[in-house]
Amino acid sequence: MTTPEWKGLFEWSMKYHDGTRPSEMSAQDVDPEKMKWLDNVLKNYMTDFNDRMKEITQVFEDGENSDASIAEKVALLDELQDIVESVDHAKNLHTIGGLSTLITILECPHAILRQKAAEVVSTCVQNNLPVQQWFRESGVLPPLMKLLTDENDMCRLRGWLAISSLIRNYPEGEKIFLSAGGSRLLLEAASSQNDKIRRRALSLMQYVLRGESRKSVLDSGGVEIAMGALDSGNSEVRQAALGALIEAAEDRDGNVKVRQAGGLLEKTTQIHKRLSDLPNNEKEMFLEEMEAAEKLIESLHQPSSSRSSQQQQKCTALSLA
Repeated sequence: MTTPEWKGLFEWSMKYHDGTRPSEMSAQDVDPEKMKWLDNVLKNYMTDFNDRMKEITQVFEDGENSDASIAEKVALLDELQDIVESVDHAKNLHTIGGLSTLITILECPHAILRQKAAEVVSTCVQNNLPVQQWFRESGVLPPLMKLLTDENDMCRLRGWLAISSLIRNYPEGEKIFLSAGGSRLLLEAASSQNDKIRRRALSLMQYVLRGESRKSVLDSGGVEIAMGALDSGNSEVRQAALGALIEAAEDRDGNVKVRQAGGLLEKTTQIHKRLSDLPNNEKEMFLEEMEAAEKLIESLHQPSSSRSSQQQQKCTALSLA
């Protein structure tokens, strides 16, 4: 599928019609070659994306019978990802039976294809509840979880990207993932030597700690693991760890665990002081981390959080309604 030449089309249209008055151009005024070019652009725009998705998935369904090279298959998955950025096309991928093809690719022997398939999954399900449900019910979770322990770093990273998109704002999917061993995998990844994987896992931990499934992370040593990440030399990892600890402190039980974590206040204070002492031109790069450290210090000085009490008040109000 050729990408429409939007810049050329815009320049051509502006040349002949500025929108302030009726165009005086007639068909005879248009150069035949330019008209041919315009016709080609419009035909490309009118491509039936459902048909194109079928063509792409068919290449992978053909398996060994396909003449496409690995590089060509990578390009096809990139194109598919561009198509499913539209919510409607993401839904249609399920309708045409494309999910089973994606699941097969997630388990194929080529790391680059597994990685690309995970990117397509992530794009499809992000903030799209019906598609999140369809993908989960179609069996995408097991191969994605397998990807989280893949020998290839990029596959693991893309696996976490897809898992994060799959379970965010989808409580049922989140519970199923965590109960199927996801809590253990999440905490292991939050201790990874790979900073990108570690940051991704800590960011997802931060999200989980906001919801009803937070106990599974708190009871499995999440506070201690996040605290350990504060020693990282990577600012993004430290910031994600601070965010997770702040979320933990918002819960009554989590607040107790955070306050009881030996040396946490001292370590957080040291981070804040070290960043505060930087020259102004360097300090600007770490403002978000400084703010997170400051917020955690405030939480550590508070006896308890209001999240649990607010939830209890809400439940009481509902029972009295």
